[in-house]
Amino acid sequence: MADASALVSLASVSLLPLVLSEFDVVVTGIVVGELKAMSTFDDAHGRAETLVLEKIDSMRVVNTSDHQRFMTSKIDCGEASCLEIIDGGGCDYLLTDDFRALGEKRKTDW
Repeated sequence: MADASALVSLASVSLLPLVLSEFDVVVTGIVVGELKAMSTFDDAHGRAETLVLEKIDSMRVVNTSDHQRFMTSKIDCGEASCLEIIDGGGCDYLLTDDFRALGEKRKTDW
């Protein structure tokens, strides 16, 4: 399970193809939506998001229905959707580079 910012970070340093070749990467439809929204920016992040979207067929996209229960002031929709899938047993790990959200996640009892 990967959130948008982690995928963008991997793409920006040309490591996304390696990760996709070694792991079954799962994303939520919400994460895909975040990537599409940010790919319109004409900057390094926008270009990296476009690279991720070009590889989206190499990832498994899953849908969520109750991610709001995981949202906090530090956990956004994309991260919350990932947590919903993990909580439901759909994935064992979360790939993220958002340390604020990780700290907040540890505080929650889900």
